Amino acid sequence: MKRFRFGVAGLMMFLVSSTFGELSFETMSLEKKAAQDNKSVMFEFPFEVKEKDVEIKSLAEMCPCLSAWIEPRNPDRSMKKSWKVGEKGTIKVKFDTMSFVGKVEKAVGLQLKGEQKLDYLKVAIVVPELIKMEPRTLKWDQGGKAEAKVLKITMQGDEPIKVLGVSATRKEAFPYELKTIKEGKEYELHVTPTDVSKGGICVFRFLTDAKNKRFKRAVAYASVRRPSRVKPVKPLRKAVPAQ
Repeated sequence: MKRFRFGVAGLMMFLVSSTFGELSFETMSLEKKAAQDNKSVMFEFPFEVKEKDVEIKSLAEMCPCLSAWIEPRNPDRSMKKSWKVGEKGTIKVKFDTMSFVGKVEKAVGLQLKGEQKLDYLKVAIVVPELIKMEPRTLKWDQGGKAEAKVLKITMQGDEPIKVLGVSATRKEAFPYELKTIKEGKEYELHVTPTDVSKGGICVFRFLTDAKNKRFKRAVAYASVRRPSRVKPVKPLRKAVPAQ
């Protein structure tokens, strides 16, 4: 069985007993910090049946990145749905982490027979961000000034990571220039849109020489959007004392 390595923060568990119907969980919310080379992370939610027998109607992953099942299973390996008082089981959740960096929260929906609502087992991963981009999206207001803006790229690891190249989906609308500040450590992408009279978005794709497959490619964005129409809140008038 493959072992997963976790960082110093490791596992954070809220050790407060939670109950959904007749199922009693040690916790219904878990968080783990994954190493940068983890392709997936496993979560376990032990439970016990209290007071009366119960039947599990459904177990639904709220994201394609999740796989959930219940153990023990039936002899034919199908999901065990009927549970008797005193029986114990574990809901296991596999979180595919390859598409994520930073902190990501997802959930698995659990529904019991006779219950009208879903309850949720919440899982969160924290994947260290090896390539940091500030900001991830460069923004201009529609109808505003087409001024130059800078996206800063900083390599967070101990080993240098070189940016080998960058491409854009709308290079004509969002001309750009990649500048090397410190090879393998710091870069800047300077972008100046040609027209901000109408909305638009551009995707920048960076190719790097990172050893970790997850960070061989990185993505950032540029966007021309409508300015916010939210009106400022007027300050409340102070009450004038009666004369």
